[in-house]
Amino acid sequence: MIEFFGTLNNTVTPLPALEKKCWVNVTAPTASEIDTLTTQFKIPPEILTDILDSDESARIEVEGRYLIIIVKIPVLNNDDSHIPYITVPLGLLVSNDYIISISNIENDITNDIKNNRIRNFDMSNNRRFVLQIFLRISTQYLRNLKDISRTQREIEKKINISVKNEELLKLLDMEKSLVYFSTSLKSNELMMEKLKRSKFSKMNEEDEDLIDDVIIENRQAIEQTSIHTNIMSGTMDTFASIISNNQNVVIKTLTTITIVLMIPTLVSSFFGMNVLDDSIPFSKNPHGFNIILIGSIGLSTIGYLYFRKKDLF
Repeated sequence: MIEFFGTLNNTVTPLPALEKKCWVNVTAPTASEIDTLTTQFKIPPEILTDILDSDESARIEVEGRYLIIIVKIPVLNNDDSHIPYITVPLGLLVSNDYIISISNIENDITNDIKNNRIRNFDMSNNRRFVLQIFLRISTQYLRNLKDISRTQREIEKKINISVKNEELLKLLDMEKSLVYFSTSLKSNELMMEKLKRSKFSKMNEEDEDLIDDVIIENRQAIEQTSIHTNIMSGTMDTFASIISNNQNVVIKTLTTITIVLMIPTLVSSFFGMNVLDDSIPFSKNPHGFNIILIGSIGLSTIGYLYFRKKDLF
């Protein structure tokens, strides 16, 4: 899908066609739309291939009339891998006349721009446009990290009373998201530092403050990701030990119960032997069955009290 947007009174509004100083948003382009991008907008096919490749790293380069920026953004994962968040490339192609954003997945970054969730968004200034997107991306990382932290706390409450591995596997999936975040944020940082040193950095004081804010926010996201990764790893190790200990406690309890219940079974087996009646104790006693029953219960009770004293119950 190819959309055109402009700004009117600091409000992002849709446009019917391409205009100067507009924003062209491309999401999950079809084959015909890719042809349009290569023919009408003169975008090299290999650049489109890189941007639409989910494994592409963040980078910056100049190709023809475009300054090409590839930045990694966080998105919700909708496949069957159970990983909550992944990162995908967002391509920004900056020219003197307009800016093109290209992504293979619909994302919150471009949706926030379209829905006017970013204050004072300026499309007339290419530098400001790019830097505001960068700032929004860093904010989105921090927001998703908070969601991961909240989900982690909920899982910890469940895992305290669980002997299953389901919650532990959920923590492992979230740790994978943190790995995606860490790798992408670090590549974004390198790209932003290179951008700051490039010709693109010829900006006024306000833009310089903005790019510094962007770099600070990105570094904060890196630190938060590192902290959450360390906490997650420690939590997984701790709760793996807890789950293993819980299973050992259950097995110990079941073994103790089996031993206690085996005592009357053993007694009844002795008295159920196929031998002469006269050789079986209490065979002539009319209360023999009751005596054996009470004796079995007594022995089981003694066994229970013994194991209880040893804290095995």
